Amino acid sequence: MDDSCRVNTEDESRKPNDEQSRSGINLVIQVSVFIGCVLLVFNVDAILRSSVVLAFPVTNCTTEDPFNYSGTCILDATQLTAPENTALGFVQNYATQSHISPALIMGIIKQESPSFDPHAKGDGGLAIGYMQLHWNAAYDAGYRSSRGNSTAFAREDWPIDGLNGDRNIRHGVGYLDICHDQYGGNSAYGDPLRNTVSCYNLGRTDGPNRKNERIYVNPVIANYNHYLALMGPPTTHLAFTDPSLFQSALSQQSTTTFENFVSNTPILNGTIINGASYNFNVVGGFHGLATNLYLPVSSPNTLGVNRSSINPVNNNFFFPGDSVTLTFANPTRAIGAYFSTNSVAGTAERFLSISTPVGTAVSGTALPMGTFGFPVNSLRFVGLTSDQPFSSATLGISNPSPGNVGFVTDNITVGIPKSTQEI
Repeated sequence: MDDSCRVNTEDESRKPNDEQSRSGINLVIQVSVFIGCVLLVFNVDAILRSSVVLAFPVTNCTTEDPFNYSGTCILDATQLTAPENTALGFVQNYATQSHISPALIMGIIKQESPSFDPHAKGDGGLAIGYMQLHWNAAYDAGYRSSRGNSTAFAREDWPIDGLNGDRNIRHGVGYLDICHDQYGGNSAYGDPLRNTVSCYNLGRTDGPNRKNERIYVNPVIANYNHYLALMGPPTTHLAFTDPSLFQSALSQQSTTTFENFVSNTPILNGTIINGASYNFNVVGGFHGLATNLYLPVSSPNTLGVNRSSINPVNNNFFFPGDSVTLTFANPTRAIGAYFSTNSVAGTAERFLSISTPVGTAVSGTALPMGTFGFPVNSLRFVGLTSDQPFSSATLGISNPSPGNVGFVTDNITVGIPKSTQEI
């Protein structure tokens, strides 16, 4: 980002002050701009009592360096198929973290798994999932089996663990990053993009080579250009950490509370709840659980992970790196949820998230002690509204997380936001 166009809000947004204490909200406004640098300033006390305002510089979305992705440009989700949109929910998250263009990541997935099938297997069953990643490449990119760190466990467990869409794309993007770091300046193609794509296909042991130019590199570049043409300035989306302000920003809403489930009922991947399909991205392949073992927002249940065969008291949390993806039959424009954690997380921020194809919202400080009866530093809220519809959302936790805590979630709300003028 050009420093001359940067509005430095990081320090101020993290400092406690009187206004932030009153509002209890971290509001992020993403503004698309076409000429120069534009700072959009709301009368925030009249609108949502928040003071965090961000400005973005001009970016030509079709010429941005694919390995210096700023997050300013995003793919137009309305131009994608439903399977593409499901993958994009993961892709956008790791594109932002790695600074690799989502257009390139999508282009590789389209080459590796043309139907965007998260359960695809190739190369005699060795190439797994969206990005057709082999176990040793995943291991290089940080994958470890839930049974331990050995390569033997990774080799045995990746054929199952790699079918998890979030995990597959996380480590696929990680391996792509390794290829770029190691071979971006290689003389094979004399081009960082082609060198990196070639390495991804041939492996970093062999490195880039023109022998796969026609059958792999050129098709990926064509796919990349296809998705690049769908990139544009970001939609406007608002991120909330105050549930009352999120609720007041909606004109229509529907909330899933899990209170109607029989306590400790397993929720399998693909289960439809209030028009949304739930898929759990959890190491070990565990599914979900409507559990009454933790303090709920709406009694008696929260949504956790079905690790009951191990230890139901200590292991029904989503652990660091785990997530659950909701895919909506009818696209929505708002989603919010409560996350409860162990109070060991303290006052930490930004470790819980809701990621969508149109943007990501992260957690702020915990809600006040006593909210729904929760103890100090144990209940947070994350919400997001958008001016564009989205068909999937992933609720997750960073790896590592503060104090290595996990989470359960409750009261997941989707809806339609009011216009900015109405808020």
